Amino acid sequence: MLYYELSVCNPIGSGCSIPVAAMLSSDHTGTAVSHFLQSFRDAEKHIFGFRSVVKPVVAKLDFSMMLIMSLLMAFNKHDLHTT
Repeated sequence: MLYYELSVCNPIGSGCSIPVAAMLSSDHTGTAVSHFLQSFRDAEKHIFGFRSVVKPVVAKLDFSMMLIMSLLMAFNKHDLHTT
């Protein structure tokens, strides 16, 4: 079982980050993680509107190529295969 989490910095400036979305999965594929990230983006657009959607400034990963590619696709609409 794998645990994926999206969290934001604490607005107070101190303390730990605040989780905003989490996913438990037995599937460690780009499709599963991309779907999770895209679902989060769609919910963000629904709640805050299209103009308030932001791209993350920092992403902390474990150098998993699958996670890197999923983030590129969900937040930038790019993949490593396009020129």
